[in-house]
Amino acid sequence: MRTRDLQVPEDIFQEIIDYLRVDVPLLCKCALVSQKFARICRPHIYHRVELNGQRAPAEFRYKALLGALLETPSLAEHTRQLHIHLGSPYNEFSPASDRRLPVFLGFFNQLEQISLTCAISRLKQSIERPLANLFGLKSLRNITLISFPAFPAALLNYAVHVTDLVLHSVKLDVDRILCIDPPGSSAEHVPSKKSIMLSIRECQLETIFVVEELLRGEGIFIKHHNGVETLSLAPKQLHNGLENIEPYIDLLKTIAANQGCSGTATLKNLTFTPAVSDVKYIATLGSALPSTLTTFTLDFSQMRDLRLFGRYAEELRRLFGNLSRSCPQIRKSHIKFHVYAMKLDIPPTWIPPEVTVLDSLLKSRELFPMFEEFHCSVDLNIQLLAYDRARLKEVASHYEAELSRWFPSLNEIVYPF
Repeated sequence: MRTRDLQVPEDIFQEIIDYLRVDVPLLCKCALVSQKFARICRPHIYHRVELNGQRAPAEFRYKALLGALLETPSLAEHTRQLHIHLGSPYNEFSPASDRRLPVFLGFFNQLEQISLTCAISRLKQSIERPLANLFGLKSLRNITLISFPAFPAALLNYAVHVTDLVLHSVKLDVDRILCIDPPGSSAEHVPSKKSIMLSIRECQLETIFVVEELLRGEGIFIKHHNGVETLSLAPKQLHNGLENIEPYIDLLKTIAANQGCSGTATLKNLTFTPAVSDVKYIATLGSALPSTLTTFTLDFSQMRDLRLFGRYAEELRRLFGNLSRSCPQIRKSHIKFHVYAMKLDIPPTWIPPEVTVLDSLLKSRELFPMFEEFHCSVDLNIQLLAYDRARLKEVASHYEAELSRWFPSLNEIVYPF
């Protein structure tokens, strides 16, 4: 490709690059054409840095990127998202074991999102300071931690600007004492308070206890944030079902107790994802919800056969009965299903009666006088027919018609293709 063959006005070229911004390999090729092209392409090339070992060997990409940053540190100024798998005891190479990882992390100072995955039992002390610096960035809004067997809980105290925290299969280590200075407490370090979104999925109970402490008194979510406005809970699945729902009840009570204190936000949106064996607990959950709740979502994506839904009709009736007493301000409800194990050739011909019952319950002005919308969505897994594209749309249309008959308020069917 020759530069003289590409005499395109810069504004038009910029539009082309904006359109191709997700195709990083192609952008890298464009950047090699000329310095002008490199200047336009680099913000998109380095906007999202992903080192999770899925697209190419993690060691190669990590070392290549580190080399590029050592040569041109300003490249990291374009990065807004950093997604990195720190390592696993089963990997030959792990960034967490590399002595240059603190230097690598130190290049990024404009991040808005950071996602960390790690299966190593204990992080080195040498990366405590770089992680604390990243968590404390004024630009950072989202932290996602996945599969940590022991993440230092004290590091969350630095995330004073973060408004979206996701903990997925994480155990927070409260005994880990950091070898760095605590976060600053002077006025210039304290941002204007904002409400946060909090997601706790498949975490051990110790993590629930730690988060609850962060929501009390001088905890970070009270001291530096305006309380929790959106909460997503997915209890950890055990072979015999949920071991204990009380920690989740206590967490909700703590959130409710702090609502309205010192101008804190009110919990308005809650998503609860029970496992099949845990559904019997959801009526108890309904009685513990804060009265300020306006949107409630039940995500049954763990229920692999929609026919199992009928087993919990009475518990669901009790749940919405409790909701009508504890959450009179509810305006919207959303129920999600993911259908895995239904015969694909013949659409089912029965209608789960509990579905229409829920529909009528929620629309009852006596129970929910402010109710506006009952939203159902079904993620229909029909990948087994992927080899027969001719029949794929035919089967999908059959299911769409049948599911619409099941759910009077069905709003959405999501297909995996």
